[in-house]
Amino acid sequence: MSDAAHCIGFAPIVNADTRLLILGSMPGVASLAAAKYYAHPRNGFWPIAAEYLATEHDLAALPDDFDERYALLLQANCGLWDVLAKAQRKGSLDASIRNDSLQINDFSHLFDEFSRISHIALNGQAASKWFHRLVWPTLSAAQQQRLHCHTLPSTSPAHAALPLPQKSQQWQAVFQLALRQA
Repeated sequence: MSDAAHCIGFAPIVNADTRLLILGSMPGVASLAAAKYYAHPRNGFWPIAAEYLATEHDLAALPDDFDERYALLLQANCGLWDVLAKAQRKGSLDASIRNDSLQINDFSHLFDEFSRISHIALNGQAASKWFHRLVWPTLSAAQQQRLHCHTLPSTSPAHAALPLPQKSQQWQAVFQLALRQA
């Protein structure tokens, strides 16, 4: 895989009130090109998030502007980031990421700075695998104690085995659990 691209992820979208942190693996080609989270038009993330946000913010439709989308997520105490900070990959598939190129984001620092984060929604099996294998062992015992991890079906259009309504049902349950707490 000598023609693998060097992929560099985005900064986290979090604030002091973030309770649920959604973690992907690494942005796909369309997202990297747009420099926006979940920018592929067929990715199910934004329709799934819109379903939750519609009830929280009385939305008729999700805004087209990504900064407005991020602001709505933050208002709902939800943040975004990826497990990987850097990796080499040909195309967009997680299966194409070279294991010898993985660099994780600094979660220990993030969880110290944003101490209200109590739930992690792992967007797909690759994000879950890398988070549990590479990130979890680096966290302090106190951080591990307060975090509840949820592995959810990938919202990627490449993972079409589960229809979007069924994916959304699982995602909505985690939104409810993590964000509707006192």
